[in-house]
Amino acid sequence: IGFINEFQDRLLFGTDQSFGRPELVMPHQGFLKGLVAEGKISGEVYEKIAWKNATRLLGL
Repeated sequence: IGFINEFQDRLLFGTDQSFGRPELVMPHQGFLKGLVAEGKISGEVYEKIAWKNATRLLGL
């Protein structure tokens, strides 16, 4: 958790798989959402890892 909080601006979530039920192949998303629910990371940290860092990196 310390690593996630410390390097929140350098982490991003990604996958190259596409299936009809993404919850079956993307358990990390549930893990990160669980950390938010438990108060271990903030919603902002989750958003950075989930999409904001990728948006910034790709200049979108």
